[in-house]
Amino acid sequence: MASQHYRLYYSLAVFILLLSSCHSWGKFWELPLAGISPVDGATQVKLNTPITTTFPAAVDTATLFTGSSNVCSGSFQLSADNFASCLTMFSPTPTAAAGNTVFTFRPLPLPLANTAYTLRINEDVKFSGGGSSQAYRVTFTTADVGKFFFVNNWNNDNIGSYTIDRQNGTLALTGTHSMGNQCYDFQVDGTGHYILYSSHATNQTFMPIIDATNGTLTDNTPPAVTLTNTSSIAFHPSNAYVYILNDVAASINKFNFSEATGLISSQNSLPISGSATTLILNHQGTALYTLKSSSNTLYSFSIDTAGNVLATGNITVGTNPVGLTISGDDRFIYVVNQSTNIAQFQLNSDGTVGANLGSWATCGDGGAEIDPSGRFLYASCSSGNGVDQFSINASSGNLMSIGLASIAGANGCSTVVVDPGGRFAYCTNHTTNNISPFKIDPVTGYLTQNGALVATGNGPSAAAIY
Repeated sequence: MASQHYRLYYSLAVFILLLSSCHSWGKFWELPLAGISPVDGATQVKLNTPITTTFPAAVDTATLFTGSSNVCSGSFQLSADNFASCLTMFSPTPTAAAGNTVFTFRPLPLPLANTAYTLRINEDVKFSGGGSSQAYRVTFTTADVGKFFFVNNWNNDNIGSYTIDRQNGTLALTGTHSMGNQCYDFQVDGTGHYILYSSHATNQTFMPIIDATNGTLTDNTPPAVTLTNTSSIAFHPSNAYVYILNDVAASINKFNFSEATGLISSQNSLPISGSATTLILNHQGTALYTLKSSSNTLYSFSIDTAGNVLATGNITVGTNPVGLTISGDDRFIYVVNQSTNIAQFQLNSDGTVGANLGSWATCGDGGAEIDPSGRFLYASCSSGNGVDQFSINASSGNLMSIGLASIAGANGCSTVVVDPGGRFAYCTNHTTNNISPFKIDPVTGYLTQNGALVATGNGPSAAAIY
């Protein structure tokens, strides 16, 4: 019997020694993360990408939180300077899902471009059923975006290129590039290597190359494409396809796009009912939408895995619709009805347009854009010589006016664009031939003047940032 007790005590002693090799009793019950996004080593991560962590068991939510005022505290920390300081989050507690096993954090303000960030989750995260998470680190690098600003000088038939100081948002002209007559729209491809534009007058398309240092444009072999009266262009999120809307030929034309050469090929055309203007894709690349102002109609289309489009329906949206924008989560689409209101519609899971969820008065008479955080909507207001501003309810998507932002000496705001970091906004003024630079308040979304007006060519209209 004594020998049995001895063996039992010996076994317990060995067991305790094994536990002590883990340095603490708590570590014996630690479990690794089941998943995290962005993954370790990820590059070219979009600045508005949420951080998602998946735990192997339900978490005690009181133990998963972040610090405030850029202080590295809490169980979840994100830093670009080895934790001398940390980014704050939109909320100190994350959004929970899947029985408190999946959590989503959203930095506010958004991370800086072209910067390496390290995420640290420490052992303070506890599971509801006992035990804790293992300490975890992951490093990723954000996309190199927000460097260049491009504007279409309509009356000069050229595109102006500007560099953007990513610290203070100031613009500096680096050059202009001649283009065909009456270019209604242009778009930058997803790599930031090319700009695609098409002349409404000559029916020719061009794809100049963007200089990676200063954003100036040089001629590339023109895509062998002749299209009638192009009015709107959109690249697919995968960058594998591009869609061009012909308002006179009444068709949506889909092309394959080569990132290596900047050429487009293999046209696939879908006839549509009558002349349409604006074209926009959802963020998933599974649906496409166009407006027909003459009949006050919004048309919806599905996009299959090969990039082909198929009509799925249409609805009446208001009087003289002129602009479209889609929420970052693809739940809502907003239609700018010229100088009347902005109407909000539900987007169904299949991309079709659902119920009208309300409308809000606006002086907006052109395009609209939602900031990268998804919390604010800005509409160009030519008649009001500024930008109509709205906050967006995170749950319902409803809008609330926060007033008109304008700058003395700037008239005829035609296009508003927001930088990918959500820090700066710009409006092209076609009457006074300049650009209004704004700084965005990260809390209220309100725009304030950010330096002097920036000179452009004659009749600045469409604009883009990469």
